[in-house]
Amino acid sequence: MGQERDADFYNSVYQSSEKYKKKPELIEYYYEVWCEGINQIKNYVSQPKYFMDLGCGPGHFASLLASNLDTLEKYDGYDFSETAINMAQSLIGKDIRFNFYQQDLRLFNFPPSLNDNSIITMFEFLEHISFDLELISKIPVGTWVVFSVPSYDSEGHVRWFDSLQEVKNRYEPLMSIENIYICNVKKHSIYLCISRKVGEG
Repeated sequence: MGQERDADFYNSVYQSSEKYKKKPELIEYYYEVWCEGINQIKNYVSQPKYFMDLGCGPGHFASLLASNLDTLEKYDGYDFSETAINMAQSLIGKDIRFNFYQQDLRLFNFPPSLNDNSIITMFEFLEHISFDLELISKIPVGTWVVFSVPSYDSEGHVRWFDSLQEVKNRYEPLMSIENIYICNVKKHSIYLCISRKVGEG
């Protein structure tokens, strides 16, 4: 298990990395995952209207939603990096459907108003936090959840998954995984899962 990093670490990453300053279509591998995430949401959710994006980063997925999902009515993005939030707001501009918040997600509670048209997204986020299971357990039962996790270690990763079965072993007790897409990253993989929160017990 790796070491969980604080907001200062991610502020420094976003400030110094040229990758995160690029347009989403120029970011290798992640662009494929984001686009496939949108495709899967269109396939499984009849009227995807509200998105809650945890670990939203500098807004790349949000910008793709803005131009590729006609049913979108509202989006709330959360990240513990102030730098990422500022970058996301700059990328999206004045689109009033989008709001971004700096938030310690350890303290986060989900609104009970989430419904069949609500989707929680977590792209390349769960591997960075030690409290992933505690966070997922708070999601209202029945909510659509789209997440991606990697098969490789990187700075800031608390965990990674050597196989698809490891992903299922960790998350299927809390979520019913409806479909899985595997993005090949050189010798590694990113596992993209569309799922629904289930009751515990």
